Amino acid sequence: MSGPFRSRRRRRSSLRIGPGATIHETAFGTFAAYYRASHGIQQRRSFGTLDAARDWIARMQEGAETPPLTGAQYEDAQAALRLLPPGTSLLAFVREAMRGKAAAAAPLDDAIRRFLRERRRIVSETMLKGYERELRRFEDAVGGGTPLGAVSRQTVVDYVAPMDAGRRNKVLRHLSPLFAWAVRSELIPRNPCALVERARDVAASVGVFSPADADRLLRGATKMVPRLVPYLAIGLFAGVRPAELARLTPDCIGAEYIRLDARITKTSRARTVAIRPNLRAWLDAYPPEFPLLPKSHGAHMVGALHKALGIAWPPDGMRHSFGTYAYEMSRDAAAVAAEMGHQGTAVFFKHYRALAAPGDGEKFFSIVPEKRALGAAFSGK
Repeated sequence: MSGPFRSRRRRRSSLRIGPGATIHETAFGTFAAYYRASHGIQQRRSFGTLDAARDWIARMQEGAETPPLTGAQYEDAQAALRLLPPGTSLLAFVREAMRGKAAAAAPLDDAIRRFLRERRRIVSETMLKGYERELRRFEDAVGGGTPLGAVSRQTVVDYVAPMDAGRRNKVLRHLSPLFAWAVRSELIPRNPCALVERARDVAASVGVFSPADADRLLRGATKMVPRLVPYLAIGLFAGVRPAELARLTPDCIGAEYIRLDARITKTSRARTVAIRPNLRAWLDAYPPEFPLLPKSHGAHMVGALHKALGIAWPPDGMRHSFGTYAYEMSRDAAAVAAEMGHQGTAVFFKHYRALAAPGDGEKFFSIVPEKRALGAAFSGK
């Protein structure tokens, strides 16, 4: 044999390749490679060619300080492989687990910051502030430096335990999207809020203005603060939320519809609301000024008006009145829910069904301005 080995029948020749590395040619024409690392453990492999033996020596020298598996480690590796689905690489599985462990170690405050940054692109400013408020309270209670993966079901249970049913469910509605986002981002394996039972919240029926009180409210406004009439009329007869009313601009109000785009709505989902004949009459008789509610003292003006008239103001009463009476007239829950910006009818039926007496819807949507204020704007139908 030519090369570094001398060919002698049935006598092995050897080649030394650096410290602790030797290759022997066997009597059978194969090559036995020996490598002894600095920790003293020697390893041996047999190869059919000299080049293959050299390559193995080179690989061992690159990882010279990495000790070989002990017997116990080898048994652990075999047991782990038996647990994996067929075809799954143990190395790939371990790398993925280590990556997930590192992600779960991300601090809670950093996860909240990233979540709010992404949420800003898909929700309104009002809704974003609600998320931020509740998440910051949770962060203060749990600790901003707490690893995200350390927030467990019990952590959430302990946090909401002192709260009443309504508050508990509201908090969970704000916390759960954070952890759902973290699952989608592969930061944690599961959402701890999904395992927390919601409290049974028997909601009281929402308050609405009676048709008589709605009529008194608008007529009182025409005499005391005409500036508020469009604000009240759109709130009552289109069901637009107070915060959305404050963001309305002249281009939102068309001839037949009020168009609410993503920059105006609470949920950042656009919707349209039909302008019913009586609302059209109010808008024609009292052309809107924008903003509809003066920023400096608008809320005070509304409060002073209903107190002066002796009319109770139910929470979100204008919007609830619209939903209640529109459904009583049409019996089309899907259409009314869509005008109110609900996804589906579940929320609608929770609050508005069967709250109005028969005929109240027609009375409500027949409230129109006085004839002398109308001119030719309203036909009287």
